[in-house]
Amino acid sequence: GESALDVTNSPMGRYQAAIGRAVEKEWQLNCMKHRDFITPGFLTVRFFVSESGRIKSVQFIGDNQTGEVQKGFTLNSIRKAPIPAMPPAVKKEMAGDALELIFNFYF
Repeated sequence: GESALDVTNSPMGRYQAAIGRAVEKEWQLNCMKHRDFITPGFLTVRFFVSESGRIKSVQFIGDNQTGEVQKGFTLNSIRKAPIPAMPPAVKKEMAGDALELIFNFYF
């Protein structure tokens, strides 16, 4: 569905949207590759993105009826997504800190 807030009209919102698109594209490709192993459920994942666009850490913070294959390819999707470096305005806002994101993946 559509976002309830128009957060993409700011440098941070646009950057978060770019991250979301990159991760979702990788995840959708992996879902197609591993579709025989998918069971209905969801994963909630917390990860941090550095100024350079590298993933610093990934944690599963919630799940419901997801298998190890689903967790594995979701983790790989986040790590392999082509995340761009932070734009200057976002770098300034983050003041050297990594950006924390929490994504829900529904199967």
